[in-house]
Amino acid sequence: MFNKGLYYEVNGKGDPILFLHGIGGTHTMFQPQVDYFSQEFQTITVDLKGSGQSDSLNCLPSKCLDIHCESILTLCHDLHLDNITLVGVSYGGIVAQHLAITHPQLVDKLILVDTYANTIPKSREEFELFLFAGFIAFSVWLPSKWIMPIFKRYERWELAHQEIVDIIQNRRAKEVTNQLMGCFGLNNLPALAKLEIPVLGIVGDDEPLVIEKMREVIEPIPDGSLHIIKNAFDPTNLCQPEQFNAVVDEFIRENLLRVPVTTRILSKMDSLVNG
Repeated sequence: MFNKGLYYEVNGKGDPILFLHGIGGTHTMFQPQVDYFSQEFQTITVDLKGSGQSDSLNCLPSKCLDIHCESILTLCHDLHLDNITLVGVSYGGIVAQHLAITHPQLVDKLILVDTYANTIPKSREEFELFLFAGFIAFSVWLPSKWIMPIFKRYERWELAHQEIVDIIQNRRAKEVTNQLMGCFGLNNLPALAKLEIPVLGIVGDDEPLVIEKMREVIEPIPDGSLHIIKNAFDPTNLCQPEQFNAVVDEFIRENLLRVPVTTRILSKMDSLVNG
């Protein structure tokens, strides 16, 4: 189905979970999660604009995140969705951060996977990581046979490997480059520290520097926690789907009747004052 140029699919009934895919991917990267969660929840998957079946972004790199959020907000409004659990993987995690920060009234729980909040390098290792991301941004213009050897590490994870193959074969090169360029120089850490919702970070253990970047994302958040999944890499949800689903399921159920962090802090202060 389409909503003002945004392709989306809805499955199941219950509390809504909205999934945002990685760069160059589509809604199909969450099929293991849709199969699992749509039995008790309502799952909403989209092709972010510039990807899959959705319209082009047609904007400067600096405007990509705003346009993504506008299209998601419109979809949620038209589907009468609120208090959503928002799940973002990799680039989708950056979009999810932007949405939770700019429209906190919409997001009830936030799950960030294999993503970044600060793309300003602080070390040589981080500079090399972002340099590699820059290379990936422009490598999408190269023939597929030149790119595939870069991703041989994914061959041990069937679903993740197929996702990478699909991205390379169906990529929209200009759109991928545009979106990745819009992420350079980003720093969401101060804004994330002000979130008053439960936030779960999930990351695979295959790359230590990515784990450190995820710690950087989660640590400033008052109600944040980080879970590391063994034998996994971006996208962790496809490398270890069963473990991923179990961790997300537990987090959602623990926070179905959550109390905002500010309320808990004020309650604790009151109990201390009044004995």
